[in-house]
Amino acid sequence: MYSIKTSKTIDDRPCAEKAKSFNAINLTLLCTFADLVSKKDNCKRLQTAMGNLSETQRRRLYLHYSKNLTLRQIAEMEGVHLSAVGQSVRSAIKKLRKHLAD
Repeated sequence: MYSIKTSKTIDDRPCAEKAKSFNAINLTLLCTFADLVSKKDNCKRLQTAMGNLSETQRRRLYLHYSKNLTLRQIAEMEGVHLSAVGQSVRSAIKKLRKHLAD
């Protein structure tokens, strides 16, 4: 005859205490899931909003915020005046805010 040893422990806590901990875990999972859904929804909304920008505005936002280039560096790279880049970025941000506020 063989015997099997297990390291399983028996939870001797009262039912109410087990329920509290179970509910806390469920609440945590629910909140985490809600955060993920919210983030995914926000990403989709931002992606849609970015699609409404011109190619130039998208490129300039990407270079400025993702690649950390200054507006001056972008202007020099594109061979345009600094004010054109600044206006383009400001206009893009305004459009994004408007679209995301809806």
